[in-house]
Amino acid sequence: YMGIVLFFFQPFEMLRLCLRSSRPSAPRRVARSLHTSRPVFKIETGLAGYDVVPNAKEVLKSIYTRTLEDVEDYPDVDYNRFVKTFTEHRLKLVEKCNTPEEIEEAIDCGIAEELIDQAEKEFKLLHYVNQEWKPWDQVDTDPSYWNNPGLLFGVHPEDIVTPERLAKTEKSVEEGLARHQKLQQEIAELEAQIKAAEPASA
Repeated sequence: YMGIVLFFFQPFEMLRLCLRSSRPSAPRRVARSLHTSRPVFKIETGLAGYDVVPNAKEVLKSIYTRTLEDVEDYPDVDYNRFVKTFTEHRLKLVEKCNTPEEIEEAIDCGIAEELIDQAEKEFKLLHYVNQEWKPWDQVDTDPSYWNNPGLLFGVHPEDIVTPERLAKTEKSVEEGLARHQKLQQEIAELEAQIKAAEPASA
């Protein structure tokens, strides 16, 4: 019976092997798929902490639109004007693109997922600056206040080094050195007097 089974099985096995060998190899199948009209989606970003966002364009447009809507509710100050101009520029670039790759090339500030992260942080910062920090309420009416970048980071005007303040400091140092030298001279004279008053050794 075994001989009969092998006799009938062998032709089917040979046919199966021939059909399998006629199928294109895996690399060829991949190469062919690249020429199809179907879109190809990335499965990972290559960056830790960033998951793939397949609808990156729609997400970016949503965040940028919300930012532009909210910035209109805040005071007309330099920071808010910058946020508005910056966001409008990026929104226009996004609207002109069709794919995440085109957006990344147009903005040139990272992959699409990084751009989304930047937009979300800028959106949160907009509300923090206007609702909690409000640096424009902490400054004087003197326009020269804004000529010092350190003030934006909470540095008080009295802590900023100016030429006048530096000259005053140098003068104080010179006066301190002069007093030190005078004190050293007085100590030397006092030691000489003490030594002169001591009885001469036999």
